[in-house]
Amino acid sequence: MSKHTKGPWCRVSNSIISRKADCVVVRLPACTDSVGDETPGQIERWDADAHLISAAPNLLFALEKVFNTMNDDMPVALRKVCYKAIAMAKGESNE
Repeated sequence: MSKHTKGPWCRVSNSIISRKADCVVVRLPACTDSVGDETPGQIERWDADAHLISAAPNLLFALEKVFNTMNDDMPVALRKVCYKAIAMAKGESNE
């Protein structure tokens, strides 16, 4: 798998962009489609998803830093959770 687009990412309208890479990372659904049948709950979920997606590079960086710094001092269960999350974020696991 190729490396992800360099962060940080930010939301601009219905897109997540990387200013460093000068590109659109992902386009999100518009607030309504041509029919306008999205519920307010669906629009709220899209907004929340956009915030989570745009934070992904920073979250991965922070988790890797904690994992690499504290790995030997972490309980085994926590180490496994961190390792699995990092692998998923890098496309090395699909669990």
